[in-house]
Amino acid sequence: MGFVNVAYRRAKFFGKVLEARATGRVSPLLVTWALGARCNFRCKYCYGDYENRDQEILSTDEALSLLDELAGMGTQFIQLSGGEPLMFPGIEDVVDRANTHGICLGMSTNGSLIPRKLDVVKKIQTVCVSLDGEAATHDANRGPGTHQRAMEGLQAARAAGVRVHIYCTVTRYNVNSLDRLMEFCRTNRIYAEFGFLVNRAMRNDADYQGIDLDIETFRAAQGKLVEYKEKGYPILFSRQILRRVRDWPDFSVKKWMNTRPPFDHVPCEQGRLMIFIDCDGKVYPCIQMIGEFNALSFKDVGFRAAYARCQEHTCKACYLMCVNDFNLLFHLNPGVIWNNVAITLQETFHPGK
Repeated sequence: MGFVNVAYRRAKFFGKVLEARATGRVSPLLVTWALGARCNFRCKYCYGDYENRDQEILSTDEALSLLDELAGMGTQFIQLSGGEPLMFPGIEDVVDRANTHGICLGMSTNGSLIPRKLDVVKKIQTVCVSLDGEAATHDANRGPGTHQRAMEGLQAARAAGVRVHIYCTVTRYNVNSLDRLMEFCRTNRIYAEFGFLVNRAMRNDADYQGIDLDIETFRAAQGKLVEYKEKGYPILFSRQILRRVRDWPDFSVKKWMNTRPPFDHVPCEQGRLMIFIDCDGKVYPCIQMIGEFNALSFKDVGFRAAYARCQEHTCKACYLMCVNDFNLLFHLNPGVIWNNVAITLQETFHPGK
């Protein structure tokens, strides 16, 4: 998709952010949508326990109808996820309908199906491939042989001219591989996103088989990301949010519920300007609340009622980087705005190799 079209959609998105700040009106500007539960990988840290929910899937007609409603309510950006979104039977129709509405599309994928689905992948503005380091560390998190398939998908997308990011989930298996991963991203001019294990509602802590980090290692890893960002390495998140997560007082408290935390935090817009739609049709304020928030399904009560329920959540703050970077953008933080502008310019005029 051409630069002018992408730039227009991003400018339109920011215009809606300005409108929301000026008027105070709520609208689901940014939607993360798990199209289906089906997945061909079995990642140890799967936040939604999708391997045990693979029959929960929307019909293509339901998905298209929801897209029409989201467009009518002002949605500007949708991140398609899952499960593996490229396994959704109607993925081509969903992507085409979103583009018809002028909605900016992203996709989170394990990368394995990209070579077979290039026709639809080329219609998506940004594809984010999960990559947890080199082969040994990636496969320890996501299964034998998955690194090779992810790399083949990443390379196929880039060869087709698709804007590609990577997403690394940091666990005890790959925390010592961050240096090598950052060098890979710098050499190939690929922006990286990072996440730590946050959600626990769908699975018990024991299900994660001890792959989470202890608090000291967590803070050290986050500090390393701050240092790389300050050196100019291609990390998608802003310096502001990387530092705030590094300085989160207690990583054993993943979400601050019910009362405002007694420390500097990012005001949350989840449930108001951002929402998560799960594969069963339930609409959540945030991906971290799967299974623990009394969500309604748009299939049962309609999307507007399910969206209205999201605004009743009581979470005040968390340390999830992707969520909080958007929170700062919604609050017109100058550093975050410039970070987004700079990345857009970099990816447009100096794309990856």
